[in-house]
Amino acid sequence: MMKGKNIGLRALEPGDADFMYELENKRKLWHLSNTRIPVSKIRIEDFIERSSNDLLADHQWRLCIDENITGLCIGFLDFFDYDPVHLRAFIGIIIIEEKQNMGFASEALNLVLPYAKENLRLHQLAVEVLESNRASIKLFQKAGFNKAGLKKDWVWTGEGYENEVILQKIL
Repeated sequence: MMKGKNIGLRALEPGDADFMYELENKRKLWHLSNTRIPVSKIRIEDFIERSSNDLLADHQWRLCIDENITGLCIGFLDFFDYDPVHLRAFIGIIIIEEKQNMGFASEALNLVLPYAKENLRLHQLAVEVLESNRASIKLFQKAGFNKAGLKKDWVWTGEGYENEVILQKIL
């Protein structure tokens, strides 16, 4: 577990299935993960059970972001699309709406970035963010990510197409 002042990052536990099920099935968030259909609770439980918590083995690693005061999981931090040849991966963060803009995502990045470099030996990380999501762009830029590209009309949000910004950080 990685522990900070306000949050901790830990591996998924079976008890996280209900929270993950709720978050994964919020339609307004589906565009973030290219989801188009509801996810079953059994599928979530299976994902947690099968996860080795090893980026090298799974090419994905999801961590729960726990709030220290309450001990509750308030979001997730993901490494995904890991490339072992080029030592790179994508990263994503989601914090429940009522806990956003409180510095938790920034603290999670500050905890995990040194770990990604030193322990996972990653050379670079990238993130894809809707251009309209100014808060996320600002979050990643504050953590040292730089704009690397723009994909025009890339994501259908249900209300129209949006551009997607690619941000990259060399570790």
